[in-house]
This record gives sequence, structure tokens and C-alpha cells, in this order.
Amino acid sequence: MKKVFKSIWWFSIIGIFTVLMWVYASLPSFVNIEAAELFKYPVQFKKEPFFYIALAVVVVFNFLIYGGGLWMAKKTRPLAAALSSWFFAFGIALNFFLIVGLNTINTLNSGEKVNTGGVELLVWLSLAFLAIAALALPVLVVINLSKK
Repeated sequence: MKKVFKSIWWFSIIGIFTVLMWVYASLPSFVNIEAAELFKYPVQFKKEPFFYIALAVVVVFNFLIYGGGLWMAKKTRPLAAALSSWFFAFGIALNFFLIVGLNTINTLNSGEKVNTGGVELLVWLSLAFLAIAALALPVLVVINLSKK
């Protein structure tokens, strides 16, 4: 199962970098991030710092996923193999969430009138996918510990 998750994770890395380059090419020179719940006023970044911050987040998260997956794969216990698979599955969910987030920021900064209902639904679905992947860890541990 680890090989399947690792393969899909590699494709998600290709996808996130493709989306990152596409978003960078199509963003205006200033990027607005409007989060009324977090900030009183919209936050505005120049295009280049936004790109480099997003790139750093993607690289750091995927480096940690890859390192954690390899570290667990070197262990010989049965739980370690399951945890290695979980690392890559969580990486897939995280990359999907980042892809949706970057596309959402790009869509909202495009200058076109967009029905945000579908965009919001996709953001919530990707967040739910990420939460399910995160909550799968305790279930995975309990299942593997109960097999003993």
C-alpha cells in the first residue's frame, strides 16, 4: 500500500508545482487575501513574495512528509509500515488542499466576477479530506496495536 500512496504523492508534487507556476504566471502584480474573520482589512502581497512564501510552504511540508515516510520505512515493526503509508497519504491530502487554496487565491484575484459558492465548497471539501487523513492516524495506530 505504501508504494501506491508514494506514487500518488509524487504525482501530487508534480501537480502542486504545476499549479504554483500557473498561479504565479496569472496573478496580478499585487495579491489580495481577504479573510474577514482573521484580518480587519485585506492583506496585500506583491506577486513575488507571495510566490516564494507559497513555494517555501510547499517545499518544507513535502520535505517533512518525505523524511517522515522514509524514516518510518526503515523501521521493521508492522506499525512502522502503516505509518509510512499514512505519511504519504497525508502528503496527498495536504498537496490537494494547497492546490485548492492556490487556485482559490488565483480565482479571487483574477478580476473576473466569480460565483464563490462552488469555490467555497471545494475549499471545505479539501479541508475535510485533510482532516480525514489526519484523523486516520489514531485509527491506524489502534488497528495495528490491536492485531498483536
